[in-house]
Amino acid sequence: MKLLCKSVFTIVALSSLFNGCTTDDEHNNLKKEFDDNKKELIILKKEFDEFKKLKSKSDEELSICKNDFNELLNTGSQRIIKARVFLSNKEYELAKKEYQEIIQKFPNSVEAKSSIEELKDIENILNKQKVEEEKRKKEEEQKKILGFKILKENQTRTVEYNTIKFENLNISNKWSFDDYGDSYYYRNSERDSNFITARVKITSTSKNPKLPLVSAYQIVNNKLILIKNLEYKFARWSDYGTYLGNYADYNNDFAHTKTVSFSLGLEVLEKILKDNPIFIVVSNKNSVERSYYQFATPKYSYNISYDDKAKDTLNIEDFEKDYFLIKIFNKDKI
Repeated sequence: MKLLCKSVFTIVALSSLFNGCTTDDEHNNLKKEFDDNKKELIILKKEFDEFKKLKSKSDEELSICKNDFNELLNTGSQRIIKARVFLSNKEYELAKKEYQEIIQKFPNSVEAKSSIEELKDIENILNKQKVEEEKRKKEEEQKKILGFKILKENQTRTVEYNTIKFENLNISNKWSFDDYGDSYYYRNSERDSNFITARVKITSTSKNPKLPLVSAYQIVNNKLILIKNLEYKFARWSDYGTYLGNYADYNNDFAHTKTVSFSLGLEVLEKILKDNPIFIVVSNKNSVERSYYQFATPKYSYNISYDDKAKDTLNIEDFEKDYFLIKIFNKDKI
């Protein structure tokens, strides 16, 4: 193409020179060069026309090849493979479309029969998804309308390797613990306060487990605000000697027994306890650690890990996976 353009340019340039003043020799030389370029131009044009014919033929052959290739891809066996790939990727609508086209294009084929059956499975999946989506939307609407009322109390929960069972969850002016037979320890609440108390049994598959974090919350502006975490104490000891740590009490050691009893307590202002709904919740993470203090009585205790404190504020969504509801006091005030 560049050579063709160059030849045309040369012919135009030579033509313009013919109109100027030249000698006979110059005129003859220019005429000869002009004629040569003209011949070359004719040859190039012919070659260019041949090239265009070849290109047109190649394009036609390429189009035929594409059509043949598309036809090969469009066979029933290939289409059903494509549909099953969509199905395995859970792209149900695309798979459904492929199966429907197979049935329409190849009505009496083996692939069409398979497509009818597999299409039924897809319809079942889509119907199930539709029901689940409607259920989810309904639950979301109920959450907006009912808020924390939608939560269900359950006093037995499993947290990782532990199962915690609540017994005697109450509000009282006294919290008792460390019972060793003929005596026990207790705390009396201060004026204008009361204790939230609970007896719990924890069963663990671990020999040295962390325990679930138990917390009390109150409702403020449609959110749960942390009051404080309940404190763990051992419920009882075999005798006074084991309480003092003179010798081991295997009933309070998960290395020797699967289930240990605890007494939980938290002192709260009476005004908060009377005026607000109080939620007792368990975190879905074990974060209360066993500790040993040589000069303490008893020497072993369970304390909250500094890095695993309860959240200061809870929304309804937190109860989908991070927290469990145990009990609501003053439920009628929600």
